[in-house]
Amino acid sequence: MTDVQAAAYAAAVAKLLHAHGPAPRERLLAGCLAFGLSEEQANASVDRGLALSLYVVDPATGHLRAPQLLRREPTAFLGDGIIDARKDPDVARRLAILRVLLSTAPVAMWAVDQAGYIIYYEGKALEGLGLQDGQFVGQSFHEVFGEHACAPYVARAFNGEIVEVSWEYGGIIWQNWCFPLKNAAGEVELVSLVSMDVTEARHAEQELRERLTTIERQQRVISELSTPIIEVWDKVLALPLLGVVDSTRAAMVMTNLLGEVVNKASQFVLLDLTGVEAVDTATAGYMLDLLRAVRLLGAEGIITGIRPSVAQTMVMLGVDLGGIVTHATLRQGLQHCLRGLRQGKV
Repeated sequence: MTDVQAAAYAAAVAKLLHAHGPAPRERLLAGCLAFGLSEEQANASVDRGLALSLYVVDPATGHLRAPQLLRREPTAFLGDGIIDARKDPDVARRLAILRVLLSTAPVAMWAVDQAGYIIYYEGKALEGLGLQDGQFVGQSFHEVFGEHACAPYVARAFNGEIVEVSWEYGGIIWQNWCFPLKNAAGEVELVSLVSMDVTEARHAEQELRERLTTIERQQRVISELSTPIIEVWDKVLALPLLGVVDSTRAAMVMTNLLGEVVNKASQFVLLDLTGVEAVDTATAGYMLDLLRAVRLLGAEGIITGIRPSVAQTMVMLGVDLGGIVTHATLRQGLQHCLRGLRQGKV
């Protein structure tokens, strides 16, 4: 009998122990004999399962039992040995914390040995999959999860790498940590995985991103509506400004307006301030920069609709409008443009 065959029979024994509880070695040997194995093969199979930690010997009764039952006993594995938690309060506290974590948090913890068998599998998060603690214990990891995306990450952990990765399984999004457990010689004996159900958090993140996208789209629409660029006549653009013009809005206005001047081959731009009730030094500076940029593109910038209060403020601020054509209304500014077009003036 090969080691692979012995491991397969050992896995079957582990399933029986998990399903029906501890049993004496003699009963398990009888079960193997019923499968047609010789006494030597039966003993080899049971011993193989012990070597692979598919099940353990209960020190109190001498019966074989699933390793999952060890969590109910006051013992813990540390390195190559077993420490009695009754003699080590610190270990007992850690086991208690682990029990609370696995029974209350949306996490699952599992472990795979070198032979590829699942030797530990439990946690509250398994309920979302309709699974029970220890359900896959004794089964081949490659048979249960071999086709799943997690397989290569487990292989990387067996090479000594700590891996953090997300994947979806059973309709649930899992955040996973795969890490190797080494013996005293530094060899990887087990790979342990901690999986956390982050489905709700991921859905909340997606919803938040969608809301932010919607808000940004709405802000762009509002900005475009508050600074519309209108082609009032062939080669004549009008830009009515409304409300407050800050640096962000001014930059957007300049980009959009200069683009339209080039696309439309415009010769005149009417900057209408009818909707502006107040200006400060910064706002005035934005408007002058805009008109200078328009002039660099070969078009003439004209200011219309300056309110008396705005005119007074601009004078007090010392804003120099020298060389810039101004008109009281948008209508008068358009008439100026039409005269310029008829005369071929730019």
